[in-house]
Amino acid sequence: MILALVLPSVVATTVSHAPLPTVAGAWKLASAPNLVDGIRLATAGLPSGEQSRVQARLQSLNPVYRELQLRTEGPALSVTFDQRQPLVMTAGKVQSWTREDGQTFFVSAKLDGQRLVQTFTSADGTRVNEFVPSGDGKGLTLQVTVKSHEVPGVLRYQMVYTAQ
Repeated sequence: MILALVLPSVVATTVSHAPLPTVAGAWKLASAPNLVDGIRLATAGLPSGEQSRVQARLQSLNPVYRELQLRTEGPALSVTFDQRQPLVMTAGKVQSWTREDGQTFFVSAKLDGQRLVQTFTSADGTRVNEFVPSGDGKGLTLQVTVKSHEVPGVLRYQMVYTAQ
C-alpha cells in the first residue's frame, strides 16, 4: 500500500503597500491656534510686569509660519520656515545655531519613524517641534511644546499644514 502525502499548495503573494507618508515636502498653513490666548494661559500667575515681558518674548519666539519646507537626505535634515534661511541639521547631533535676531540656540533633530523631532535649547528653556505627517500624506501637523523656567505653565499648540 502506498501512502500519499498531500501538501497544500503554497502560493507566494506580494502585497503592494503604498509608500509611507513622509514629512519631506513643501507645506502651506491650513490652520493655527490663537497663540495670544495660549501664551496668556501659560504665563498666568506671574507678576504683571514680568508677565508682560515674558508674553512678549514668547510671542516673538512663536510666530505662526505660513509656509514650511522639510527635506531629508540621509542624516541631513533641512527645515525652512517662510522665507527664512534653511536650518540644516545632522540627525542625532547637537549644533549651535544663531537666529536672524542674533540669539543663539543649541538645536538637534531626529527622525522618529515618519516624524521629525526638532529641539531648540537656550538659557530660557526648550522648544520642541514635532512634525507629524497625516496618514494619507496630504497633511502635516506641527506640534510645539515650549518650556521655560520663567513660565509657570507649559505652552503647547499645533499648526496644521497641507501639501503644496
